[in-house]
Amino acid sequence: MDSQTVRQKHKEFLFPCVANYYAEPVVITEAHGSTVKDLDGREYLDFFGGILTAGIGHSHPDFVKRIQDQVARLVHTSSVYPTVEQV
Repeated sequence: MDSQTVRQKHKEFLFPCVANYYAEPVVITEAHGSTVKDLDGREYLDFFGGILTAGIGHSHPDFVKRIQDQVARLVHTSSVYPTVEQV
């Protein structure tokens, strides 16, 4: 699938509240450290990372491992039930 098709499907199928900041947004496929790569193979330095993110960079090995370990045990129970990880 190319970038234009992804952007068109995004407009067609996602809720209107899931908006983009740009008319032709970059379609990001992967990220490592402070670099992100788009569907067309271009790389960008991520100066934006701040919407619900922490300044640890993308795909940090320590965090990837911790997330994998947690997902193997428990992903989500809702806020109705307390978990050790919550507290």
